[in-house]
Amino acid sequence: MTDTLIMFGLATVVTLVSTVFWRWVSSISQVQEKNGNQIDTVAADVAALKAEVYRDYQSKSESHRDSEQILGMLREIKTDVVRLGDKMDKKADK
Repeated sequence: MTDTLIMFGLATVVTLVSTVFWRWVSSISQVQEKNGNQIDTVAADVAALKAEVYRDYQSKSESHRDSEQILGMLREIKTDVVRLGDKMDKKADK
C-alpha cells in the first residue's frame, strides 16, 4: 500500500511538473510568435520608409541643377539691382 501511495504521489508530482513545464514552453512560444510578428511589422515599416526616402530624396545631380538655377536667378536680380542703381544715379545727377 505504501508503495502504491509513493508511486501515486510520484506520478502526481511528475504530472504537475510536466504540466508547469509545458505551460512555460507554451508561454515562451507565444512570446516568440508575438516578437516575430512585431519584427515583421517593423521590417515592413522600414521597407516602406526606405521606399519613401528613395522616392523623395534629392539626388546630387538634382541638387546641383537646383543650385545652378538659384545662382542664375540671383545673378539676374543682381543685374537688375545694378541697373536700377544706375537709373537712380542718373536721376539724382539731373
